[in-house]
Amino acid sequence: MSHRPPDKTHVSIDPNTCVVLEGHQHQAADIEELAESIATLGQLHPALVIEYEDGKRLIAAGRRRWLACKSKQLPLIANIWHSQPDDINTELFARSIRIAENTERRDPSAIDIAMQLQTIRNERQLKNAAEVSNAVGMSEARVKKYLSIISASDSLKSSAKTLALPLGVLLELTKCEKSLGESKTKTLTSKVGKGNMSTAELAKLRGKPKRKKPVRVQRINYDAKLKTAGDSVVKMFTKASPDGISYISDLISRLQTLLVENKKTISQK
Repeated sequence: MSHRPPDKTHVSIDPNTCVVLEGHQHQAADIEELAESIATLGQLHPALVIEYEDGKRLIAAGRRRWLACKSKQLPLIANIWHSQPDDINTELFARSIRIAENTERRDPSAIDIAMQLQTIRNERQLKNAAEVSNAVGMSEARVKKYLSIISASDSLKSSAKTLALPLGVLLELTKCEKSLGESKTKTLTSKVGKGNMSTAELAKLRGKPKRKKPVRVQRINYDAKLKTAGDSVVKMFTKASPDGISYISDLISRLQTLLVENKKTISQK
C-alpha cells in the first residue's frame, strides 16, 4: 500500500481507546520523563494512528508518546488514517509508517526494525529486498542491511536490544558471528557495549576472507610441437639414403600418432 497523507491531522484522542503494535520495551523512567515534558510543554509531534470503522485505533508510530499520555491521563495528539477492520494492507501500512519514523529517530532499535521488515516480507510474500524497499519506502541498500541481521543468533539479538546497538555495529557483529563463532562474538559484543571496541576494530579483527589463488594450467600448443617435430623429420628424410626412406616414413607416422595420443591424454586430465 503506498503512502498517502492522513485523513485527519493533530486530532486530540483518548489514549485508552488505542492499541499498539509489538515493539521496543521502553524504560519506565524514560516514559515518566516524556510524560512530564508533555504535561508541561505539550506534545510537539503527533502520534500516527490507523482508525477503523468499528472505533478501534492502532498506533502505527508514537508508542512512547502514547505510553506517556496514557500514564498521565493526557489526551494524545494524533494524525489519523481511516481504514476497514481486518484490512491487512493497512496493518502493513501501519508498520511501514512506523519503520519510516523509527529510522529517523536518534537511536533506532535496529533489531525491531529488522523484525518488522521481515514480518512485512513474509506477510506479503515479497521475494527480495527490492520489493520490500518499494513496500515500505526505504532504500534497497538499507533494507538489505536490516534483513541481513535477521540471521544473527538469539543471543546476539537479545544483547542488541539490551545495549540498543545501532545498525552498523549489529551488522558487523553478525558478520563476526559467521567468521569467528557465537562464543567469541558474545565477548566482543560485551566489549562493544562497554565502549571498549569500535566498529572499525571489529572489522579489523574479523578480517577479510582470504581468496584462493587460481590454479594456473600450463597450456601446451601441441599443434606447433607436432609441426616442429615434423619439420625436423623432413630434414632427416631429405638427407637419408634410399634404403632409409621406408624407416623414416614409418617413424613420421609413429611420431604423429604418439603426439596426438599424448595431446588427448593431457586434455582429459
